[in-house]
Amino acid sequence: MGRPGDQPGWYDDPDRPGLRRWWDGAQWRGQAAAVGPEGPPPDSFAVAALVSAFLFIPVAPIWFGLRARQRIKASGGEKAGDGVALLAIAFGVATLVAVAVGLVVYLA
Repeated sequence: MGRPGDQPGWYDDPDRPGLRRWWDGAQWRGQAAAVGPEGPPPDSFAVAALVSAFLFIPVAPIWFGLRARQRIKASGGEKAGDGVALLAIAFGVATLVAVAVGLVVYLA
């Protein structure tokens, strides 16, 4: 962030790089808080895959998840969400298997 001035707020700690402290407008207050690096945003298809998986839509999370993984790999590190996409694919496969088993049991 910047150097503290008259405005209270969280600022980079001048004594400990990588931490932020509260500047009350006159002096530093309280403990420092660690600041981690921000990661890349998740791929929107990975999010759509997880949402459709939680809605128990059998094929959509599989398609969105596979497409998200392709897009994430092609982004060269600009997008994240590979784990989310894999989770959604697993939920989609489980839902598809449950629907198939339900149909077999119903028709038997």
